[in-house]
Amino acid sequence: MSFFKLFPALAFVVAGCSLKLDAGKLRLDPMGGVGASGTAATAGAGDAESGTGGNQLATPAWSATELARLGFELLGTAELQQGGVMLTHDVAASEAGGLVYSQPLGLAGAPLHIALGFRIQASAQPGDGMALALHASPEGYRALGRGGGGMGYSGLTPCLSVEIDLEQQTPIDKPVPHIGFMPGCDNDVHGAFEPVRGNPSDGADWLLTIDWDPKTTLLTASLNERDTPSNATTLSRPTDLAALLGPTAFVAITAGTGELRAAQSVRSLQLSGAGVATLSLP
Repeated sequence: MSFFKLFPALAFVVAGCSLKLDAGKLRLDPMGGVGASGTAATAGAGDAESGTGGNQLATPAWSATELARLGFELLGTAELQQGGVMLTHDVAASEAGGLVYSQPLGLAGAPLHIALGFRIQASAQPGDGMALALHASPEGYRALGRGGGGMGYSGLTPCLSVEIDLEQQTPIDKPVPHIGFMPGCDNDVHGAFEPVRGNPSDGADWLLTIDWDPKTTLLTASLNERDTPSNATTLSRPTDLAALLGPTAFVAITAGTGELRAAQSVRSLQLSGAGVATLSLP
């Protein structure tokens, strides 16, 4: 189966708490994207939604400045582009990339809601997939799992991921495409899975929503193409995240490729509850 050195630090208030955001480093790639290391820069490509040319600036919400202000960082092969964050590329094998929120979420209070807009495009058979990972790795928010079938989440611990799997590696693997709950972030162990209605690697915009209620421990995932919300694939199971991960956890959007490749990108993101005010990209 197959989220900087613009400012030394930024501070803002979220849900009544003062949070200090230490900036990492970014690089500007030859195509105008901004990657996870190198020199800070603002992406200089066009607006993908409006179809403007490459000499236009990125939309403000997808600038490096805005990502840093909100507390997001790029990991691995991820780079900032005109319409979002590209996690992996269709032209390179064996990649792992992530977009991570650098502040830990509280798992003992308010319900958690995450809405991820994404796009997956491939010139041939796609691989390997994307995931939303909740983890409490001792390495902190910069931790990133393995690529390939690990989809950037495998190896994180303690961890739970919601994967969107595109590749069936062995005959005993679950049918693809599917969404799955992966307790322990072991890409071979499904807590639950459900075949996807439609093709999430068709190059269209898709939406994955995750909701968790700390009182009932019910974890629910829903996946659908944005234009067809009535055709959603839904997966729901009682899952005590606080017991599995501890009192706090980081949230990361990750993706991986192996021999099979795909351009897998984050197009929008909303995060609310769990001790933070609502954060939205773009």
